[in-house]
Amino acid sequence: MIRRRSWSYLLVTLAIGMLGLRVTLGGLMLTGLIDLETHHLIEHGVDFLMAGLLLAAVYVARTTNRPSEKQDREQYEQR
Repeated sequence: MIRRRSWSYLLVTLAIGMLGLRVTLGGLMLTGLIDLETHHLIEHGVDFLMAGLLLAAVYVARTTNRPSEKQDREQYEQR
């Protein structure tokens, strides 16, 4: 449970949220609320942001000191 409150989980969650934004952009383009060029530009920006978030999540997960299993267990028992 403690690991789920980490920066890496937040970054992955934001990246998954970007997928929803891409779907929304597609729907806006299909309904004619935004034109094709704007859709294309924004969609590539969202793709770039999504890749950056995932790379940052991997970096944070690899460089953060994780508590040992014993520390995890002690924190869990204190609750």
